[in-house]
Amino acid sequence: MNELNLLPQDKTYEQLLAAFCLPYFCYVLANMLSDVVALWMVYLIKIAIVTTVWIAYRKYYSFGKWRWRDIFISLLFTPVLLLLWAIPFYYYLSFTDSFSSQKLSLVTNGEIYWWLRTFASVILVAIFEEIFFRAYLLEYLHQSQQSDKSSIVDKCSSTLEEKPQDLSKIPLNLYSVVGTMIIFTLGHSTAEYISCVLYFTATLLIYKYLRSFAVCIWTHAFTNLGIAILVKYWGMDFLWFG
Repeated sequence: MNELNLLPQDKTYEQLLAAFCLPYFCYVLANMLSDVVALWMVYLIKIAIVTTVWIAYRKYYSFGKWRWRDIFISLLFTPVLLLLWAIPFYYYLSFTDSFSSQKLSLVTNGEIYWWLRTFASVILVAIFEEIFFRAYLLEYLHQSQQSDKSSIVDKCSSTLEEKPQDLSKIPLNLYSVVGTMIIFTLGHSTAEYISCVLYFTATLLIYKYLRSFAVCIWTHAFTNLGIAILVKYWGMDFLWFG
């Protein structure tokens, strides 16, 4: 089994779209409920929806090989990724005088909110962002660039009708890297843009040289756990802004 092939090769990209994109978009769109129900309930709903989608499409997902060493390797990268995320974020808010307006107040939202959001970010986000951006989108855009169509729109639309190719290396080219980075970044708040670019670049290098999708998931999970701990015990609420 080629562990670089993370997408089913008997389905087209269009047929795989719901399985790999729905968890991400359902999670994001659920934020609209924050004006109607308490924040802890929003995260409970997010967990329920994403889990339901995963169960429905469970046969579509592949995560490559999982090794115990992946956990230790990921732990080594986590402090660096935390710094790449937190430092630009901190200075952006400092220079724009935004700290005063970006208070989540765990006292107001309660302990259950912290636990639910931590669970969601460490388990759900770490998995669905990786399968959407690194498994689906990176490979889809890489294959799109190989199309003989002239315009970007035509390349993308025609590739939707194709099936994923058998991979011998990580699907990286200028088109796939820049496209995936832009979409990943736009899914976050403006204050997180620099952090997103640095984090995405660093994890892409990790993926390229270690060729392990599992390491990417573990690293993502540990980084999100580190952020949750900094929010709760170091009072760095701004890390959960956006």
